[in-house]
Amino acid sequence: MSEFSEKRDFHRMSLDCALDYQLEGSSESRRGQVRNLSARGMLFTAPQALEPDQRLKVVLTPVNTITPPMSANARVLRCDEVEAEGDDERSWLIACEIEQID
Repeated sequence: MSEFSEKRDFHRMSLDCALDYQLEGSSESRRGQVRNLSARGMLFTAPQALEPDQRLKVVLTPVNTITPPMSANARVLRCDEVEAEGDDERSWLIACEIEQID
């Protein structure tokens, strides 16, 4: 019998929605894809690597138009390269802490 004990304060919700983000101090918008979201963090994929502690302005756009987009400030915690499958281009899995929701 497994005795797993969840250590997180907030549960993660699996998501599959678009994410637009800008690096702090940049006006260039980039696109990613959200994998999961919690009250204090998110995990998304992006076509370029980001450095830990970089700050981002993010806008999550749900597929369902009933739910409005969410805008927040976030800080990169880690960035791991995702192994490409077949002809897929390289991508990175980026974990962020949500610092402020607008």
